[in-house]
Amino acid sequence: MSQSTDNNSLSPAGYFERNWPFVLVLMLLPAAAVRFYGLDLPFDADYMTQRLLFASLDLKDILLHNYPDQRHPQLFYLLMHPVVLLGRQEWLVRLPAAVISMVTPVVAFFFLRARLGAARALAAAAVVGFSWEFLRHSRDVSDVSLFITLALLNCLLLLKAHGRPSRSSLGALVAAQTAMFYSYYLSLLVLVAEVLALFWQQRAEKNVPRRLWLALGVSVALAAPAWVDFAGLVLADMKTRQLAAAFPGHIWGQKGPVEMLGEVAGVLFPAGWEGIVASVASAAGLVALLVSRADAWKRLVLCNLAVGAAAIVASVMVVRMQPYYFLYLLPFIAAAALCRTEVNRTGILSGVAGFLFKASPVLVAAAFCMDCYVRLPALTSAAGRDHFARLQEFCRDPDAPDTIVVDPDMLHTIVLYYCFDDPLAAYRGCRWQNGPVECGHGARRLVTLTAMASMTEGWQQRAVERFEAIARQPVLFVYTEKFENPPLLGQLRERCREVEKMPPLVVFLCGK
Repeated sequence: MSQSTDNNSLSPAGYFERNWPFVLVLMLLPAAAVRFYGLDLPFDADYMTQRLLFASLDLKDILLHNYPDQRHPQLFYLLMHPVVLLGRQEWLVRLPAAVISMVTPVVAFFFLRARLGAARALAAAAVVGFSWEFLRHSRDVSDVSLFITLALLNCLLLLKAHGRPSRSSLGALVAAQTAMFYSYYLSLLVLVAEVLALFWQQRAEKNVPRRLWLALGVSVALAAPAWVDFAGLVLADMKTRQLAAAFPGHIWGQKGPVEMLGEVAGVLFPAGWEGIVASVASAAGLVALLVSRADAWKRLVLCNLAVGAAAIVASVMVVRMQPYYFLYLLPFIAAAALCRTEVNRTGILSGVAGFLFKASPVLVAAAFCMDCYVRLPALTSAAGRDHFARLQEFCRDPDAPDTIVVDPDMLHTIVLYYCFDDPLAAYRGCRWQNGPVECGHGARRLVTLTAMASMTEGWQQRAVERFEAIARQPVLFVYTEKFENPPLLGQLRERCREVEKMPPLVVFLCGK
């Protein structure tokens, strides 16, 4: 017995069990480096400045969801609000997501440590910490890291409350669950998975405390305003999805189940051979989960994966979905890939299987880390990202026209950010109720030509007519090749002077 204990303590698993705090901190250092280096890159997409400006609104407007962003509930903007009061620099507004994402691998570790041991839990933390897609969104003005952290924390607290339903554990669960509901609407999928797992547990072992059901009910009730907003989002998104079907080259969202499954797989797994390693390990681990599903945590992991897969297939036929929405499944994929199983049979195949299961922490963690290492330069380079920032060379020129025209209306926030001295004041002056967005502050004015949310046949010609009415005075026109309008581009080339081409943007000076 003593010799066996000594052998276990000298094994790699024994080393990690004793020294996991040191190893975890050591792992977090490079994870922090790849998150915080180069956060001052220019914004290259309109959603970044949309979120920045929404977070700059009054607290009352944020709490009451008085901002035109149905997809993102209030919690992220409430956390961003004190940050934007300090400033609106690119690095500063990216900082909250990066900081929160440092917590995610720690929560992943504690979620699995008591269930798989420190070595496999550390491997899961590495998977989450160095996942390319998660890293990319962690360096963005994004609520992805907040939602994933809360979803995983919520599952951890659910298991804790199931095992020991004290007032403190149930209170922590209610707080985490409610916060999750206000972080992102896909939290509904986590709730469904939790309920299914508890029903499964109750049917198998009849040991689910009633107070646990009550805690879930309380958190759902506390999030009632979020559910009302969610219902409005679904109804509005069904309409927008019809627009995406009518204008697939201009509005995103028209995807089939098979296409969506493939894209989600590309988000959750590395590229190249690393993805093959991670996929095979995940498939083998999933089999192990199904075979030995008697534990409550395994049922919870399986239910999250099953509900997520069903949602990927079913939801795209009703509403618009982006693949990265399902990044919250990443920790559960890691749990499946690292699941242990006992191989009792003898023989070469069983020996190989046993070796692979033992080596899975190293293989899976190495696959994600190598993928991150290979693709990291593209993430920290400013090449191809500075086209909107370079607009300042033209729109802030003393001789530049006071009127800036951009199409479509979704680009107005990023142009306000780079072309107006006080973008928040200009945003507060925006009007869009009766058509495309128009904003103004002082003598400067920004005009858009097309309201994407209400596009109908003939929108291209209407944009041309609106431009002709505006171009009677000098204007600076920002055209994007991502929103093609050949008739409008023809008018611009005929009536205006091309000042600069910064793909995908083309800047024209009209009326001078």
